Amino acid sequence: MSRTIAIGLSLLTFTSTHAAEGTVTFEVLTPEAALQAARAALENCRASGYQVAVAVVDRFGGVQVVLRDQL
Repeated sequence: MSRTIAIGLSLLTFTSTHAAEGTVTFEVLTPEAALQAARAALENCRASGYQVAVAVVDRFGGVQVVLRDQL
């Protein structure tokens, strides 16, 4: 019985330690980088003769920058 408890406790300790290693890190898009990307896309489209609106989103789909060419 005590051997079963010891094995159970060791498994519990191992799984809780393993679960703590699941931290996810990521880099965030800065407003300056988002604006620079949007301006570059807008200028490229203007040079090709297109009048467009440009939106830059982050990795979660949140809008960071929206630029619209003049009508």
